Amino acid sequence: MLNDLFSWMLHKFNLYSVVEEMLIKISIANYGNIIAAIVTPIAKRFMKRKKLGFNQACSILVQSKIISSDLKKELRWVYDIRCKQHVDTLNQWEYEEYNLSQYKKTEDIWYKLLNQIKTASNNGLIPD
Repeated sequence: MLNDLFSWMLHKFNLYSVVEEMLIKISIANYGNIIAAIVTPIAKRFMKRKKLGFNQACSILVQSKIISSDLKKELRWVYDIRCKQHVDTLNQWEYEEYNLSQYKKTEDIWYKLLNQIKTASNNGLIPD
C-alpha cells in the first residue's frame, strides 16, 4: 500500500530535484525490504537455518530453481540501494543518483519475482 502511494505521488505530482530523488530512493528501499522479507523465509525452508543473509538466500533460490540467476542479480541491485537508506552510513552524498527509470526498473523486478515464485509454487518446487 505504501508503494502504491509512492507510485501515485511520483506520477501525479510535478516533483523534482531532491524531493523526487528522496521519494524514489525510499520507494526502492521499501521494495528491498519487502523482497528480503519474502526471499529469506522461502530460502530457509531449504536450509533450516536461523540466520540467513540476503545473498545466500538468493543463491539458494537459484540453486532450487525458484528464481533465475538474472533475477538474482536484479534483486541484488534493489537490495544494494536498500542498504544505502541510512544517510549516516554513506561514503558520499547521493545527489542526482535516482530517477524514474530506476523506480520503473524496481517495479519490473518486483513483478518478475512474484511471477517466478508463483510459477515455482504452482510446479511444487517450494516446500511447505
